[in-house]
Amino acid sequence: MALLARLVRRRIALVLDEPHRAGLEFADRFFALIDEGVRPAIVTRQRVADADHLAARGIEELIDH
Repeated sequence: MALLARLVRRRIALVLDEPHRAGLEFADRFFALIDEGVRPAIVTRQRVADADHLAARGIEELIDH
């Protein structure tokens, strides 16, 4: 399990607003990041201030679409 957690860590995360619905603007930004070679994670707005959660996932940078 620890190996899997290491493999899926992503340094950059896109912030998803509440409720957990991703609209076209969110999808456009997500896929633009992928086109730039970034493999973003997704973090809900309520988790943005949870430093332990972000650190456990390896997230160092948040992008607010």
